[in-house]
Amino acid sequence: MGAPRRDPRTKQTVPIKDKQPPAEVTTGERNLIMKKTINGRKYDSDTAKAVAEFSNDIGEFTEVIETLHQKRGGEFFLHCMGGPNTIYGEPRGENWRGYGQSIRPMTAAEAEEWEKSRSEAIGNFERF
Repeated sequence: MGAPRRDPRTKQTVPIKDKQPPAEVTTGERNLIMKKTINGRKYDSDTAKAVAEFSNDIGEFTEVIETLHQKRGGEFFLHCMGGPNTIYGEPRGENWRGYGQSIRPMTAAEAEEWEKSRSEAIGNFERF
């Protein structure tokens, strides 16, 4: 928080909030729900069924969490999140990066290949 200032309308002292970059996910916190429309198709990690999840748990800056979801119609997608030093990290200003996330639609064959590769990778893999 910045230094307090006096609001001319109410005559009360109010704190000035430091400017934060507009982002759903920032370093140290994760937004576990993502909604996105890709090629006219809607993907919502909150309403789709989580099928499997991979996480590496190797530290805040290099953490990766990938969750495979299946929509009611059978379509698969991957909700990916990662720390600043991962492929999912996103720019948060001139000289720093923060947590990032994305959604990647997948075919059934791609979902099966993802499950196989992640179950053999170093990290935590769980099928729901």
